[in-house]
Amino acid sequence: MTVDSPDDLGDLLVPKGSIALNGISLTIAALHADAFSVRIIPHSWEHTNLRALRPGDRVNLEGDMVGKFVLRREERRAGRAGGVTWDQLGRAGFA
Repeated sequence: MTVDSPDDLGDLLVPKGSIALNGISLTIAALHADAFSVRIIPHSWEHTNLRALRPGDRVNLEGDMVGKFVLRREERRAGRAGGVTWDQLGRAGFA
């Protein structure tokens, strides 16, 4: 399933990271320019509200908690020390 993602969620999306879609925690399979894809196992498809979704339906999205912690930390650090670079995040295993 591929879902359009709002710009403000982009900083929380990472390949193989978590995303909650209508309250159902899923793993991000792929990132696209303005969307992401997830794979849904048959059990989740049959026992959740995901199978009722149709193209164009609105969904509730919530980003990964670890991503939220990292983003919050870096926002606070940016106010004091100029922030962090993508290179630093990569070396730390976050990007």
